[in-house]
Amino acid sequence: MGMLKLRSRLSLARKDSTPSPRPVSGTRFEALSDEVQALLENQADAVPFHGWTHTDFVRKKAVQFASARSADVGLVEAAALVHDLNYVVAPNSAPSAGCEMRREILRRCTFSPDTIERIEQIIDNAHTEHRRPEVDVETACLSDADTLYKALPITPVLFAHRYLAENGIDLGELAEKIVVEQIQKLKDNYYFYDERLMTRYRGWAEANLGLWEAILDAMNDPEVAALARDEVATERVARRLPPAPADRGSSRRRYRTPALQHVPR
Repeated sequence: MGMLKLRSRLSLARKDSTPSPRPVSGTRFEALSDEVQALLENQADAVPFHGWTHTDFVRKKAVQFASARSADVGLVEAAALVHDLNYVVAPNSAPSAGCEMRREILRRCTFSPDTIERIEQIIDNAHTEHRRPEVDVETACLSDADTLYKALPITPVLFAHRYLAENGIDLGELAEKIVVEQIQKLKDNYYFYDERLMTRYRGWAEANLGLWEAILDAMNDPEVAALARDEVATERVARRLPPAPADRGSSRRRYRTPALQHVPR
């Protein structure tokens, strides 16, 4: 009986003892995590896509990737926690919009000026629009974690409408943004920086981008565009968000459709 209890405790210990890489500093990291979580949960109606659910997923995956690649786990984790705070400052904005907020929060959590500068560099270089074929390992870990969230098969189904409501754009604009920014990276083999992740998730990425390409094509039909625009307006009302900017003629425009076909493997 005693041996069974011991084995049971050892089994539980093994399940609960998955290595958890230490951040830059435990106390200040916990303070940072708590502050960002409180901020994003308080602003949940304003950032339904880039809120705590997204941030915590990216943080966990980034830490996992950083540990596997012997990167600076603390830097990666801190960068992941604050990487999308620009959306709290302004919808549909670039990372630079959140620079002052990020710096202030990191200073309050006692991160050094040099560390803050490095975190800012990681965030800017990991931003999808800015990404280059060659980046440092910490940037790669954050980028791959954020890219994985985009490539998840559930993201277009469960979360895309939140992005539209949050940023006041229509479905065609989101589809165009996704295919223009991401398809070439997949073709050039740096959609994910880690080859193991590229091998594991390439099918998801191709299916995801293929779906967005089809959406882009569909949005060139005025009736489809109007239907999608009305649904986004309803979502913004339901979330008590202000009306989207005045119609930019999106229902009458033709969207660019970069071809995903014949992506080299």
